[in-house]
Amino acid sequence: MNPPKIDLHTHTTFSDGQLTPEKLVQLAVKKKLTHLSVTDHDTVEALSQIRALCDDAKIEWIPGIEISSEWGGEEVHLLAYFIDAEDSEFLNFLSEQKKDRVRRIDSMIERLQAHGVLIEKKDLEPYLKDSSLPGRPHVAQALVRKGYVPNLKEAFRIYLSPNRPGYVPRQVPGAPIVLQKIRKNGGVAVLAHPGLLRDRSIPETLKKEGLQGLEAYHPSHKKSEMKAFAVWGEQNGMIVTGGSDFHGFKGEKNAALGSLPVPAEAVERLRRAAEPPRG
Repeated sequence: MNPPKIDLHTHTTFSDGQLTPEKLVQLAVKKKLTHLSVTDHDTVEALSQIRALCDDAKIEWIPGIEISSEWGGEEVHLLAYFIDAEDSEFLNFLSEQKKDRVRRIDSMIERLQAHGVLIEKKDLEPYLKDSSLPGRPHVAQALVRKGYVPNLKEAFRIYLSPNRPGYVPRQVPGAPIVLQKIRKNGGVAVLAHPGLLRDRSIPETLKKEGLQGLEAYHPSHKKSEMKAFAVWGEQNGMIVTGGSDFHGFKGEKNAALGSLPVPAEAVERLRRAAEPPRG
């Protein structure tokens, strides 16, 4: 019997991914995935569709989301698994996140225009597809199409990274607040791609605030980092997870769907840690 093939970090057209839920699940079938979680940014809009598609494809589906937060001046991404996507309080919280994303993109466009980069909000529309949540990748795609840069990497390097003309920091809630929202919803909170953080003490700090897991296996991590994060997670009672952070862009630096060695026990540990939403 073949071991499970698991990917717990993917994105669709409902946030900043390139594949529709249908196309993503078709690819998951082609890659022979046994378990799949879609973790779109700050939205659960795709989850009911993904669930039906995975059921038809005989792939075990794990409801998920990736939520932006802040700690110590850094943007911290928190993955939440086995969430209740119908919890009204949680949905209201996500609605505020959406408003912040829209405000940020409006400010980015204004900054770019002030530097002679003439893009408008309508230039992002061809790339939003199913998404109502504009993000930097959508702006980057518009910059490529308008001829300001040759590719997405250059769009971020020249215009959309910190200290560049079009960069606007997000106004996101503190990580402890987001952890509280996830736990109250009944979901399981996992720190995404910890290797991207400047402050490597953040996992230990957030563990004290209710963090339950650590994404050790991520394409931004070197093999030595993956091993180190996995060891640290196990030693500290954390659920060790992983995923490709798949967006579907041609030539993207992230790993191919299902290509990372996610521990076979990760899903069951997440399932056991999930709780009924608390009133």
